[in-house]
Amino acid sequence: MDRIKIAAVSCGSLFGEAERNLDCIERWAGKLRDENVQIACFPELSVSGYHLSDEVAGHCDSVPGRITERLAHIASLHQMVVIAGLLEGTSRRRYISQAVATPERFEGAYRKIHLSPEEQNYFYAGREAPLFQWRGFRFGIGLCFDAHFPELASVYALKGADIIFYAHASPRPESSEEKMARWMRYLPARAYDNSLYVAACNMAGPSGRGLNFKGVSLVLDPKGLPVATGHSDGECAAVAEIKRRQLDAVRESSMGHFIRHRVPAMYDEITKKREH
Repeated sequence: MDRIKIAAVSCGSLFGEAERNLDCIERWAGKLRDENVQIACFPELSVSGYHLSDEVAGHCDSVPGRITERLAHIASLHQMVVIAGLLEGTSRRRYISQAVATPERFEGAYRKIHLSPEEQNYFYAGREAPLFQWRGFRFGIGLCFDAHFPELASVYALKGADIIFYAHASPRPESSEEKMARWMRYLPARAYDNSLYVAACNMAGPSGRGLNFKGVSLVLDPKGLPVATGHSDGECAAVAEIKRRQLDAVRESSMGHFIRHRVPAMYDEITKKREH
């Protein structure tokens, strides 16, 4: 397949109301199917809702489990890949995860690697950067704080990713326009430096636990240029067509495909642990 349509969806999620949030995801999937979307990414913890307290222990699910079964049903019903976030684990060991379901089956999940300082009080960090694929397009996933670490994007690029989906639950008290401006300071670099598409979405609306999120969604091409955007105090989506020829044009450039010119022998300093 030489092209595929994707969506980065900013939707609302109430903490602890998984069925309500899954219904919201299913409604969005129905709308996006009418636009021939084939991969839809929903925000970080879009099924479980975002909250940081000991309460999270009571809202975790196994992977695979009840929530991923419902996501697989939505993906099959609407014939699209669904990428959505949930609290994974048990009361003793918990992860912030992003599940991937295709129209054929539940494929797996990404566990957030870079936890914010406060998240580290409640969750374990993931240790893998899995690559998924649909219709010949390969994609990786990052969650919110992950987007600030260029090394993760480079790992995905070296594995052959065509797209990175960055799902956020960022409640900073700013307008949607300010949130978009913040993203445009660093997300274009993830796309441009690694010759791939980047899609990002934020949670939207109140959490039910005192947080409020601004709806922001974005798709960037391999040159770091926006091809679709959405921002609102409510829900919104950025829908864009991903084109194989645009990826190939950048990657066939001797000067424009930077990652092929890496000098790994110089990068030992990156992996050294330092005391701060």
